[in-house]
Amino acid sequence: MAKSSGGFIRLQDLAERGFDPLDFRYFCYTAHYRKQLDFSWEALEAAKVARRRLVERFRELPEDGAPAAAAPLEEFRSRLADDLDMPGATAAVWKAAADKSAGTKAFLAAAESVLALGLGQAEPAAELPAAVAADFESYKAARAKKDFAASDALRKKLAESGYKVLDSKEGSRVQRA
Repeated sequence: MAKSSGGFIRLQDLAERGFDPLDFRYFCYTAHYRKQLDFSWEALEAAKVARRRLVERFRELPEDGAPAAAAPLEEFRSRLADDLDMPGATAAVWKAAADKSAGTKAFLAAAESVLALGLGQAEPAAELPAAVAADFESYKAARAKKDFAASDALRKKLAESGYKVLDSKEGSRVQRA
């Protein structure tokens, strides 16, 4: 990147476009350090989505108390030892995250100590716009009354506003789509 040609991107530029610095870190892991990394905003957006999905997968996994799964941990370490093959190490993380067997969360926590992608960080409390917050409260009230037609309509309205509703045993929450 050359600043004189306008190809220089700062962290502030990323933040202004809605990217977390960890999204850029994930993006960097998609190429081997010996290869040229071709930057594009589309590729960075894909990295943002992938990192967000990995964070969500980590949050969904139960705390089973099992030690880190041995096979994924060995594959992860092997990839790192192979000339710091970060794309391969990241692929090993995704392979284990899809498996969801005992010890997966412990493995992901061990991988996080190397990757530092914010898997275990608390979700930042973003200020919802007033209209979105009101629609979400109406959504929760409709679900509590078991008025699923109204709740589905509100879910769709929230989606059109750029927000996704996530329902779980612990309750409902809304986040940026």
